[in-house]
Amino acid sequence: ELLARVRALLRRSTRTREPFLTCGDLSVDLSERRVSRGEKDIPLSRMEFAVLEHLMLHVRVPQSKDQIAAAIWKDETDPSPNAIEVFISALRRKLQPPGTPPLIHTRRGEGYYVGEQSDAGDDA
Repeated sequence: ELLARVRALLRRSTRTREPFLTCGDLSVDLSERRVSRGEKDIPLSRMEFAVLEHLMLHVRVPQSKDQIAAAIWKDETDPSPNAIEVFISALRRKLQPPGTPPLIHTRRGEGYYVGEQSDAGDDA
């Protein structure tokens, strides 16, 4: 009986798949660690992917630098003070080619978020 249960669990686990996260034309495949905007794949470093994943898990909810750092570095040593700014800048450069709408916004005093720009205090 135990063996049958284990086999059933294994069958179910092979069917489940990590989710795709999407926001507009941006797609993040968590299982394959792939990012695309429209039809174009966008290569990201491990840390850029981690920052983007955290923002995508909290779409339209501003995340402070401390929240992002805590989610990414967890128990490791703290990053340098401007590390998050560097990763956000790199993500903006890679995800927002000229002529495309911005995806990553700054809400002054609150943090960064992915999604539609919501008010005049954003990107200040």
